[in-house]
Amino acid sequence: MSELKINKPKKKGQVLLDFGFLKKIKSVKNIEFVIACVLGALILLIYFTNFTSSKTTNTNTNLNGEYTTSITYAAFLEEKLSQTLSFISGAGKVAVMITLDSGPELVIATSTDQKTNTSQNGDNKTESITVVENPVIITQNGTSRPLILMEILPKVKGVIVVAEGASNMKVKLDLLNAIQALLDISSNNIQIFVSN
Repeated sequence: MSELKINKPKKKGQVLLDFGFLKKIKSVKNIEFVIACVLGALILLIYFTNFTSSKTTNTNTNLNGEYTTSITYAAFLEEKLSQTLSFISGAGKVAVMITLDSGPELVIATSTDQKTNTSQNGDNKTESITVVENPVIITQNGTSRPLILMEILPKVKGVIVVAEGASNMKVKLDLLNAIQALLDISSNNIQIFVSN
């Protein structure tokens, strides 16, 4: 006669442990410690990967001494102004060009050394004061550069706007008033045209 095998119901956690690989893992002493170490290593790996990539992003902006250029600043203003003006009722599609008065100005931190020299020739006493200003240099990641206190962005010199709805005088006046309010320039330096 053939033998009949009866499968006993397995406990919940026991089903996973029937695989050979998992049986080997179960046989390792202090398995909880090993799992905790592996999970800890994974968490640290993920953390440092994200930390390094965000650090790189910040380095590309302003930490490595790169500052706004006139072209970058004008492009930024043109984009923002185009978006804002296109929301004016009846304006339609809007394109903007901006010219700047100059480039950005960087204000550098300086240290001042003052030396006073006094010389006496008989009854005549002569005093000379020498003032020397040197830029404050900082070193970051092995790179030396001057310490920038502030960046003064250039003033807008002129604006040209081309808008679909500029043929309507009310829309044209609304565009003009918006530009004057946003950029604080006179209407003499703003020209608005109708697009085709």
